[in-house]
Amino acid sequence: MEASSTIKKMLAGNKIVVPTYQRAYSWDTEAKKENSTKQVNVFLRDLEQYNTSSAKTPYYFGHFLFEEITKEDFAVIDGQQRLTTLVIFLSALFTRLKAIRKLTDPEIEAKEDMVKRNSTYRFETVDYDRQLFKDYVIN
Repeated sequence: MEASSTIKKMLAGNKIVVPTYQRAYSWDTEAKKENSTKQVNVFLRDLEQYNTSSAKTPYYFGHFLFEEITKEDFAVIDGQQRLTTLVIFLSALFTRLKAIRKLTDPEIEAKEDMVKRNSTYRFETVDYDRQLFKDYVIN
């Protein structure tokens, strides 16, 4: 995988898995998010602050490190908690948009590139959490 400038470019056409030696997803959240230091709350607060700022540069999600398994299959070595959170966020975002209105063609394409196209999941968690993640987060 070449260095990417966007999450969509990183995920589109690829399949990223969390290897079994990685720990399972463990970021928490709190109901009162204003002053929370829980990772998910900080992530969402950062996105909100960026969205309301007058920043001219793209939002920086941090770096990710991958091991190439095949030309289109990668194992995430570093950044899997952030990447899992991003996929959960994107899945929830597209689900909410779809509940409000019909997705536009670019939104459908973005969802297929970043979350799931037909039966191909762009990201899969560790094997012992994989089916639960697919059933309850993505589908």
